[in-house]
Amino acid sequence: MKSIITFLFLLFLASCQVNVFPPSTAESFANCRDALSQTETLNRMAGRWRLVGTGCGNCVQTGPAKPTEDVTLVFNRNQTFEIYKSGQLFHATTFILNQTSNSNYFTLSHPNKIYLGYVYGIIETCSGKLVFNEGYVDGAIYYYEAY
Repeated sequence: MKSIITFLFLLFLASCQVNVFPPSTAESFANCRDALSQTETLNRMAGRWRLVGTGCGNCVQTGPAKPTEDVTLVFNRNQTFEIYKSGQLFHATTFILNQTSNSNYFTLSHPNKIYLGYVYGIIETCSGKLVFNEGYVDGAIYYYEAY
């Protein structure tokens, strides 16, 4: 009986790991915290970004997971952006970068005032990577790569 329980536990554990980022990908995002000016942040954000992972600071999940949906962001230097889900336009609007209270990072706000989880939180950028981090303790994190 113990061997059956052990087998089922190992099978369950293995199935949980299928949706987790490879360690090298997770590490590449870990240091994505360049403090930039507003112009530098806008310049780095401009382009097409594919959602490659999601995370949660205060969840059972121990690391970034592969996304469950196909999401693409397109940011333009004129402060407009689009969100595509499975290749279809989901939302388009203008945005403003707001400096955070510690003045090192920015958050994105938009006039529609609807919750768009994909672009909510502190913006962290580095070469070819874009992160929206809702909080270091219990917020969701959205990991994007340029393409």
